[in-house]
Amino acid sequence: MSIYSEIAEKISQMGGNTSAILFLATVKEVKDAACTIMLEDLELTDVRLRSVLNSEDNKILITPKKDSIVLVADLSHGGMRELVVVQYSEVEKMEICIGESTIKVSDGDITINGGKNDGLVKIAELTNKLNELVNAFNNHTHGGVITAVSGGVGTPGSTGTPVSTAKTFTKDDYENTKVTH
Repeated sequence: MSIYSEIAEKISQMGGNTSAILFLATVKEVKDAACTIMLEDLELTDVRLRSVLNSEDNKILITPKKDSIVLVADLSHGGMRELVVVQYSEVEKMEICIGESTIKVSDGDITINGGKNDGLVKIAELTNKLNELVNAFNNHTHGGVITAVSGGVGTPGSTGTPVSTAKTFTKDDYENTKVTH
């Protein structure tokens, strides 16, 4: 007897047949963490989108698109009582929650932790703008300044560049490499 056969036999002895029945179905409607599916002309409601409903603080919720095909597992071994979607042909949105950290993804939109810090920064563009400001500061002068007075008449001129200069920026000064886009 192979090792795999022995494992299958031990599992069978512990709890009977533990294999789930898998089938393909079409998504008819999605609401929250459940959906309604069509298995040919049979409508099945309350099909879970998460296999384990333990917490809203720690979850991955993948929402399939309406009319897409999903792979469904029947965890009740043919009783059609505990159905859960396990694979998706098309996804409408996805939400990941780990404690207080969240990521929500939909077409064209990614929101991290509720979006309370506004958008992400385009590092190259920010660096260029900051360095333009540094360059303008370091090279600025003031024209029309009276530089000398002789016989009551001032001589117009300009000031020199600043005594101390600002240093240019690199993205390493402010980039968080743990989040990229």
